Amino acid sequence: MSGLARNASRRPWHVLLPFLALTLVGLGLSGVVSGRLNDSLSQYDDPSTASSQARAEVQAATGVDVEEGYTVLVELPAPASLAGRPPAMVSETVRLLRQRPEVVQITDAWSTGVPALISRDGRSAIVVASLRAVHEVTATDALQASIDADPLLSGHVMLGGSTALDAQGSAQSLQDLRLAETVAIPILLVLLLVIFRSVVAGLLPLFGAMVSIALTTLGLLLATSFGSISVYALNLVYALGVGLSIDFSLLIVSRYREEMATTGAGHAALARTLNTAGRTVLFSAATVTAALGALLLFPIVSISSMGLAGMMVTISSAIAAVVVLPAVLALLGPRIDALSLLRRGAAAQAAADSGWWSRLARAVMRRPAAIALVVTLVLLAAGTPALGVQFTGYSTKGLPAGLAAVRIDNTLSSDFASVSAAPLQLIVTAGPTAAAEVDAYAASVARVPGVVGVQRPVALGPDLWQVDATLSGASAVSTASQDAANAVGRIPAPFPVRATGYTASFIDFQASVVAHLPWAALLLAATTLVILFVMTASVVLPVKALVMNMLTLTATLGLLVLAFQNGALSGLLGFQPQGAINLMTPLLAGALAFGLSTDYGVFLLSRIREGYRGGLPTRDAVALGLQRVGRVVTSAAILFCIAVGALVLAQTVILKEIGLAAALAVLIDSSVVRALLVPSLMAILGRWNWWAPRPLAALHRRLGLYRLEGGEVQAESAPL
Repeated sequence: MSGLARNASRRPWHVLLPFLALTLVGLGLSGVVSGRLNDSLSQYDDPSTASSQARAEVQAATGVDVEEGYTVLVELPAPASLAGRPPAMVSETVRLLRQRPEVVQITDAWSTGVPALISRDGRSAIVVASLRAVHEVTATDALQASIDADPLLSGHVMLGGSTALDAQGSAQSLQDLRLAETVAIPILLVLLLVIFRSVVAGLLPLFGAMVSIALTTLGLLLATSFGSISVYALNLVYALGVGLSIDFSLLIVSRYREEMATTGAGHAALARTLNTAGRTVLFSAATVTAALGALLLFPIVSISSMGLAGMMVTISSAIAAVVVLPAVLALLGPRIDALSLLRRGAAAQAAADSGWWSRLARAVMRRPAAIALVVTLVLLAAGTPALGVQFTGYSTKGLPAGLAAVRIDNTLSSDFASVSAAPLQLIVTAGPTAAAEVDAYAASVARVPGVVGVQRPVALGPDLWQVDATLSGASAVSTASQDAANAVGRIPAPFPVRATGYTASFIDFQASVVAHLPWAALLLAATTLVILFVMTASVVLPVKALVMNMLTLTATLGLLVLAFQNGALSGLLGFQPQGAINLMTPLLAGALAFGLSTDYGVFLLSRIREGYRGGLPTRDAVALGLQRVGRVVTSAAILFCIAVGALVLAQTVILKEIGLAAALAVLIDSSVVRALLVPSLMAILGRWNWWAPRPLAALHRRLGLYRLEGGEVQAESAPL
């Protein structure tokens, strides 16, 4: 760290100019990156599951990707029926679809003789198109443009189905992101000016956010050349990039102003800042990166790509804080306090050894056992609704009602008989002579409770048949649909059968998450323990941090279930309760919250550790540490909550869930846990906080890990 400080002090422009160039390039390419992201349903598949394998079999035999498709709703000028000729608008829709290169097969009522494809009142009809693998946004935009340009169809035809739903959902996600940015950034700017009491200092965190987001954008651009990246990764990058940059910049700038008040502006203050706050930033970034890196263990693109994007933006935020920001501080010197808003700067308050935070810590440590017990019980009580958690997946129920694909889905449910845009597709491996047995199997499927219709088996190839079953339930991922699909899977079949389609894929998605979750949790816990041990030379503090993080996550999940599954905040946040929360929410928000909770814990523990190594008793070190960083942690938490919490304004329910979950976790951790639980537990444990088994303590010294704390370790006697 001393080398970084020396380089920033001597050659600040040499450090700054390359990053400014990369920032301009990254921001300029943000539109290109957003165009390469997608949210196809295949991103939620585990390739090893039965539904994915069945999907691959169908695609190999027919060229059709069963997770893609158009459902076109045609509003007719007069009632129609199978008795007459197909309406001109239906014929024109079929002609238009045949011109599309992605379309493999087209189904309408008049070509198949299926009356269910006509509404009950005869005033509308649907045309369904099966597709090969396709880029959803490009294909949907092209087809929509053709519909709009056709005078017979324009204004009377709506485009839906899974492919259009993906494209429209992606566009809505980007629109939600722009709304969140528009609302959050002005509020953040005002609060930064209040917190730093200086216009110049207050702008530095937003500059760091620009650098980190731009660097991550370049990383995502490279990543999209090698694989698929979820469209929601961009939401995570912006929210986390702003939040972490503010966190890290607050820590660096606050410490620099504190050191500058003692030694004056220059190399000494910068070196001391990086050797203390800079090291803390690196440990914090390591814990957040480890938390999000655990998502890479899931063989599901929608999860692993979010983990990759989160790791990129965390590392980029750390680079901006410990490489770019010091060069800016070296250039500014004492001008960092230019355009001050108040006479007394934040540095004077930060350097004080006593104050409100110190008094709070000492008050808590006078009754540590009682406060620790009460706080623990409150957090556990807040988490009790999580005992009844139900999960759902991506569906029209979580998107704005005005989207065309959502309107079509609602129309299918209300105006059509036994039509499903996402049926359960049963792929039967049987020879061409087994038609009678396959028919008998289809008949047995029709008798399963929850199955409201079964189409006649269709031969896909010499040894492959497809049986489509329509399931009951408000959506393809509803509990009723899942129960029916599971019941179908339990009936005896004379031949190998694999289920695919959205319901089956979601069931397999849940099973894959459950199977990989223990390994991800184990990796997360192990990396966190190792990183915190390296930082603190203690095994007690890392274990305690894990326990407190679990309490935070428990309370957060319980409140999330109360807000979304039970609908307690449906009126305030403007959504229709689904009776469940999206399965992606606890995964992404949990990893994010765990990393940030550890992040704030590192901020506080590093300062407590610094005081303890300086010779202070544990209680005095806790009081001093909380006094020095309490304001920083609270300010960082509030700003982060605004950055990520602005997602609750989104019209996409999963973004609301992730935004609220992350904001709740940070608020709980930065207030209840850091201000009450940490001081009380440290007071109870006393010198045992710093204990490590002799072999591990010796290993810490032998590897020279004490150097990562910014100085030589003083001799510490074993706890009594």
